[in-house]
Amino acid sequence: PADLAHSLARGLQALTGDRWMIVVAKSGGAPTAKERRAASARAIVDEAAAAPLVAAALAAFPGAEIVAVRRSGEAPAPEEAPPAPAMTAVDDEEAFGLDEFNPDDVSPDDL
Repeated sequence: PADLAHSLARGLQALTGDRWMIVVAKSGGAPTAKERRAASARAIVDEAAAAPLVAAALAAFPGAEIVAVRRSGEAPAPEEAPPAPAMTAVDDEEAFGLDEFNPDDVSPDDL
């Protein structure tokens, strides 16, 4: 629409209470935040792939791909962390036969 910039500025002012100035460009412009993040992520993966050990692993396993890159000592992101193993409750006395232990049954020679 011809009045896109004006309508958008009005809507933003109504939502935020601040005045906005919107400029419509016919071409060019800076990369969007999403484009900048994607380029940064690509650069990090490209840097990792260029490391000799990683390059050798990728060559040894055709079709392998880098899915995440962490710097040394950096904790994995929550979505990358392996799930915790399922735990079940165990009765210690039953599991380890502690109910059957009698100290009188043990002599110093057994130790």
